Amino acid sequence: MIDSYYKEIKKQFSGLIEEEKKSLVFNENKIHKFIEDNPTCILASVMNGMVENYNIYGSSIFSKIPIGGWERRVPDFILITYNSVEITFNLIEIEAPNRKIFTGANDFTSEFNHSYTQLEDWKRLFPSNSTEMVDKMVVSCFSDLGVFDGTRAINAKYILVYGSSDEYNGIQLKKHRLNQKFSNSEFYFISYDRLIRNFVTESAIFTLKYNSLSGGFKVIGWMPFLKYPLGRRREFGRIENKAELISDSHFLSKLEKEYLIDKIEELDKLSIQELEKLDMGIDLSNFDEEYS
Repeated sequence: MIDSYYKEIKKQFSGLIEEEKKSLVFNENKIHKFIEDNPTCILASVMNGMVENYNIYGSSIFSKIPIGGWERRVPDFILITYNSVEITFNLIEIEAPNRKIFTGANDFTSEFNHSYTQLEDWKRLFPSNSTEMVDKMVVSCFSDLGVFDGTRAINAKYILVYGSSDEYNGIQLKKHRLNQKFSNSEFYFISYDRLIRNFVTESAIFTLKYNSLSGGFKVIGWMPFLKYPLGRRREFGRIENKAELISDSHFLSKLEKEYLIDKIEELDKLSIQELEKLDMGIDLSNFDEEYS
């Protein structure tokens, strides 16, 4: 069943976008919820043409994480990517597929300019809030993954997912104006058509939401997977609500769900010291080969 996941989700997402293009109202919340449930749908905004060959930190995306001092400027989604030299907070704003980019006079609409201003606000606020973001999204959420070791630069990219490429395809003036608008390498624009065209299939990705009651993070969406090895345990061990989400999955069989939940509970209860012993090959008698 899991093999059909990507094909089915891409089909559903494409159908949703086409439906929303024709809508007379703006349904950003509907799009946001679909992406939360199926995080693969937003990956092309980051992983194509901008930060290729990066890794997704914690194999997770964050939905509407509250950051002090940001007021109503909270990003829809944040992905943390990294390579050998830098760590990048990718702050993503999504707007409706049927929002217009250009006026009849080929100028940018006030709505599009407003969304661009949001990116500028994030760029202004990020330096003074980056420490809080690291503490909240990295230190409290994941075990030490060895990435934030002081050797990599920490920066940000600001991404706008907006509208349809139907507005500017084949019109050189509009393309030129978009290129000028997003000439800053830290700013990036992608239409929903391109998001679907560059659809990324990446397994074992969670969507996380901050839980103000516990101070931790709970999973609210995921890319189905069947194994839970030590590396994944280090990423997902502190995340709440995993078993509940897996139980509701339509892409796993009953036996697959039971097996995966059992293995998650088995590893999550172990201490970091016990995990290190397993990683070194010590006392593996009670675990399947997949954990060695």
